[in-house]
Amino acid sequence: AGLSSTNIMDSMNGLQMGLLTIVQILLLALWATVLAGTLGPPGVWVTTTVRGAGERLRNTMALRGSHWAFWAVALIGGLTVWTFPSYVAGFLIERFDVESVSLQATSQFITTGPMLHRFVMAFAVVITAPLCEEWIFRGYLWEITARAGGRGFALFFTTMVFAMYHIDPIHVVSLLPTAVFLGWLRY
Repeated sequence: AGLSSTNIMDSMNGLQMGLLTIVQILLLALWATVLAGTLGPPGVWVTTTVRGAGERLRNTMALRGSHWAFWAVALIGGLTVWTFPSYVAGFLIERFDVESVSLQATSQFITTGPMLHRFVMAFAVVITAPLCEEWIFRGYLWEITARAGGRGFALFFTTMVFAMYHIDPIHVVSLLPTAVFLGWLRY
């Protein structure tokens, strides 16, 4: 019998899955950061100078200041980032009588097992993944796609890629509204 993703997930515990998630997302974020450091100002695709790389990185990754009202809307919307996708996923699972292996495994890893395993998995899902995903999708990838096709294209493209990055069809559909919201904040 071949090794499927279900078999692999079943053979892991919360500590292993959490550490794997943290390492994966940190490596992707590091890759996006390195690539973002090579970007020049808008209109210039690649620069080879090291001087000014920090400023280019801050601009590319959207680390500039914003008005307080923007941050208030982001905070209020951010409170729904976990709740709304969970509701949509639950609705889809019940309505269409389908399973979501990744969501079930994540839920199991966060709610059962030794406290250290639960903590590492929760840290991966609640802290590491969201921060690094935003760095990658609404930071580096947004900048590249905005340069290629404008901000509207960046909103559409990064929203779709972010949702599809989560692979599991139920997870993809349930995250789409959140992806649109986060893209709108970046826009």
